[in-house]
Amino acid sequence: MGRVSGIRPDVSFDIIPYPGLLQPIEVLMRTHRAYAAVLALASLGSCGLMQEGHHVIARPEDTTWGPASPKLPPGAQFAVLAGDPSRPGHPYVFRVRLPDGYSVPPHSHPMDENVTVIQGVFRLGFGTRFDRGAMHELTAGAYAMLPEGLAHYNEVKGETILQFHGLGPYDVTYVNAADDPSRTSSGEGIDRASPTDEEVLVTEPLIYRRGAPVR
Repeated sequence: MGRVSGIRPDVSFDIIPYPGLLQPIEVLMRTHRAYAAVLALASLGSCGLMQEGHHVIARPEDTTWGPASPKLPPGAQFAVLAGDPSRPGHPYVFRVRLPDGYSVPPHSHPMDENVTVIQGVFRLGFGTRFDRGAMHELTAGAYAMLPEGLAHYNEVKGETILQFHGLGPYDVTYVNAADDPSRTSSGEGIDRASPTDEEVLVTEPLIYRRGAPVR
């Protein structure tokens, strides 16, 4: 028990500890601190995405599509909406447009992959062997998070648009190295004879073509 003086010097009152009260208060304070930390990290992430002080508005009709990375099978088109997928630790948002029947063999990523289906049907399977009968079908509005190192494969039905977001650098590692299209196209990976820097972000080991969002 302790004694504390009030605002008036002639007034004081006693503090009597109540059994079982301190522990809930400590838990509440720890929860409050954890919540504050999450908010701080979230605000840092937002600042990272908008570090140039510009907002981003990306309308479908204004998106400029270009060829995707040579590490993906031919036919995919690519557009960066915000950020830079090549920069370690930096946020990014990009979209990929895929033709009907497009498929990617079993592969994984060195970072968590976040994908949202914008249009079409995205069929997703897990494991090191392609098994069409074990695939999950995701339609427009569906979302999937694939942890770092998780082997998976996919195919699409109808023209499909997918949106990816996360922290760079974005990369693809095939379970079977022979499935990597960049190995067959250049022998050593990427052909670095590229267009101007304004058109293409040359990264290691991917090439990203920047879209044209309205700013």
